[in-house]
Amino acid sequence: MKKLKIAYITSANRGLAHYVVSLDQSLRKYFKTYYITYADALIDDLIKEKFKNIYKLIKSNNPQGIIDTLNFLKKNNIKYININIGTTARKNYLLFSILLAQAKLSGIKIIGTLHDVMPFESFYIEPAAIGLLYLNIDYYLVGSESEKDKLQTYFDVPSEKIYIVKHGPYLIFDNKKYTKFSAREKLNIAQDKKTILFFGSLKPHKGLKYLVKAFGKIKNDFPKALLYISTDLTYSPQLKEYVSRIKKSGAAEHIKLITKFCKSSEIEPIFKASDIVVLPYTNVSQSGILQLAYGFKKPVIVTNIFSDASLIHNKFGVVVKNSDVDSLANGISKLLRMDNKKLIKLGEDSYSYAIKYNSWDKIAETIYQISKNDEQKK
Repeated sequence: MKKLKIAYITSANRGLAHYVVSLDQSLRKYFKTYYITYADALIDDLIKEKFKNIYKLIKSNNPQGIIDTLNFLKKNNIKYININIGTTARKNYLLFSILLAQAKLSGIKIIGTLHDVMPFESFYIEPAAIGLLYLNIDYYLVGSESEKDKLQTYFDVPSEKIYIVKHGPYLIFDNKKYTKFSAREKLNIAQDKKTILFFGSLKPHKGLKYLVKAFGKIKNDFPKALLYISTDLTYSPQLKEYVSRIKKSGAAEHIKLITKFCKSSEIEPIFKASDIVVLPYTNVSQSGILQLAYGFKKPVIVTNIFSDASLIHNKFGVVVKNSDVDSLANGISKLLRMDNKKLIKLGEDSYSYAIKYNSWDKIAETIYQISKNDEQKK
């Protein structure tokens, strides 16, 4: 049977690109896939490695990109678009609204992966603008029941058009190049340190300020503890504030702050060197960082706003109260007091669960089933 064709429309670096390249390994069983991204895009080395051709067609605030993309879809007889919607797509809502509307007029079906139904960004976007972007989507993929509820409540999307797909675990970053020992040597982390990792951007909803305060509370009880913060400055206008918080915490000598873009090849040693991954988020729908922790078999500390909080607690790590410094400090202390065998077991259990229940194959099968049902209607 001849495979249908589907085009991803998304950025070519950071989280959305990592999501797509992981999904693509499973989706290629059912589709011939194409990668469409921005004309001025930085392209992640991992994307270059996994995709033979990357089509840089989208031009922000320039209608020529719409015309070029539509011509490309028509020329290649592509019948499905999987648009991954995050910060950049929402900021360019008008351009993407026109693109999706024109694609629909030409008979292309739109499958939207909504990584956050409502934005967490510091800049404000009118719900009506987001609604305009969502209006031309035929099928919606979201990560949880709460995200489905938002689509229905705020945008009046029928339930039958919404599919819940759990974010798959990130396995593509473990190239088996490092052990915990060699990773620590590379990063200049002492072998006897209990290393707590905060990884990712410093957006306000990531809750780093609570983590710094909590770590300041427990540092004297755990002199061998190290807080390793690895962040990309692109979305971090609050960096000076965080540096000030670190200095005031009284634990600056126990905190290592790395402020640079982390290439895909550099992710492995950072996670291999850590003992615990902390996600003190104050707002979340689904998290790629959590899936990195699962992929590297690391126990986690998350806040109680995570949709899988009840599953995680005491099985894959611990759950703490949202925006609560004392609760976070207690959670960190609880894991730091565990012996290494128990910590390793928590991480291994999270990995096993994610592989079995949150696999990329399940997302690919959902997208395929959508297309199969759609083809049968024709």
